[in-house]
Amino acid sequence: MTAMSVIDLAFLLAETDDSPKHVAGLQIFRKPPGKEAGFLDRLYQYWLASPIDRPFNQIPDLHLGDFPGWRDAPGVTLSDHLHLHGLPKPGSRAGLMTLVAQLHACRLSLAQPLWECHLIDGLSQDRFAVLFKIHHAYGDGHSIGHWLARPLSPRRRPWPIQAYWQSLNGEGRRRAELPRPGGGLDRTLEQISPIPGILEMGLRQGLKWLGVGSNGVAPPFSAPRTPLNTRLGPDREIALLRFPMKTLIRIGKQNGCTVNDVVLAICDQALTRYLAKFGGLPSQPLVAQVPVSLREDSQNWQGNRVTLALVRLAGPDADPLQRLRAIHDSSEDAKREVHGISQPSMNGYISLLAGSVLAAEALGFGAAVPPLGNVLISNVRGPENIHYLGDARLLEAYPVSTLMPSLALNITVHSYAGSLFAGLVCDPCVVRKLPVLARFTRQAYRELRAVAA
Repeated sequence: MTAMSVIDLAFLLAETDDSPKHVAGLQIFRKPPGKEAGFLDRLYQYWLASPIDRPFNQIPDLHLGDFPGWRDAPGVTLSDHLHLHGLPKPGSRAGLMTLVAQLHACRLSLAQPLWECHLIDGLSQDRFAVLFKIHHAYGDGHSIGHWLARPLSPRRRPWPIQAYWQSLNGEGRRRAELPRPGGGLDRTLEQISPIPGILEMGLRQGLKWLGVGSNGVAPPFSAPRTPLNTRLGPDREIALLRFPMKTLIRIGKQNGCTVNDVVLAICDQALTRYLAKFGGLPSQPLVAQVPVSLREDSQNWQGNRVTLALVRLAGPDADPLQRLRAIHDSSEDAKREVHGISQPSMNGYISLLAGSVLAAEALGFGAAVPPLGNVLISNVRGPENIHYLGDARLLEAYPVSTLMPSLALNITVHSYAGSLFAGLVCDPCVVRKLPVLARFTRQAYRELRAVAA
């Protein structure tokens, strides 16, 4: 039996038909020259014969009276998880995005291991796509990024060395088996050990609400309410963007900032312009929920080892450089606060905050509770060099993430081979003009690039 953390469990308990809690990676490849015909059919048959390693052969064990965990499913049939699709001609990008949005809106079944792999044929210019979809309870952005890179290689091969659900050298079998928390005194001590840190964090945030202490970090539930903060429906819309890493790095270095600060500034400018155009722009700065990795053991990728920083963005009237520098200061304060408390205490504190949001939404008074944040913005690092799936070159690699309660927009970025690929996921009934927001995001990048030159 594999242990399940409180955060892993929260992703399962938070899930509804209107708010599935899986994430995905969308990878676009070019078929190898001379092998275009039937390439994806051959790949599909090749992967159907592959073994399945943990955690991809596991399902949640949520029996009452025992600590939740993961157990091996009695039988897993790959054809239930691996699917082959064909786009209608001419294989447009719009057709791909429509299919991906439909696939991403469907909730995964708890009766089966919570993942799917969709091979999508028929893209123009001899390209194809792979959408790998997995429940967030299995792992955080860094572990999911690791799994998405498993079949890839920095050089061409006749076939992929493994599938997404396989691990080399039995890693999945050897490393994923974790003991359940013990009973008796040990179990009690483990459960209560984070409490002092949680109380300390709560006191610190309470003082901020009273105006005592540093104002650099946004206290919980201090975000202004915007049209983005509302109850979600089941539909999803996706937009994809691409930026050159070299330019983002240069902008950051010239201003003493990180690439993540630059990304936050671009997103903040785009959201400010979007809300100003369509209504709902607050006079106070927006607040971004920014996941921060706490993963130290790179050999064990299962489970969520991540916490949440609340980063106050810039005010609506800031110019691009003022916006970047204000966000850098706020982000540095948030990181210091996150790393100034033990991991179990921080996880417990964040779980309490998230639990209160979920409870408010479930009881129907989510609109009466101030938002924890206005948007979730995440950054996942990928391979720096060109990679291949067998002998098919990986051209683009986009993250397609999930929506949190009362957050109708998620922006996740992923670096690969000199580019930063951004996936914007929204509820289209709330964010009714996602293409406009995507256009504003490109515009914000160009403006920041110009003033930083």
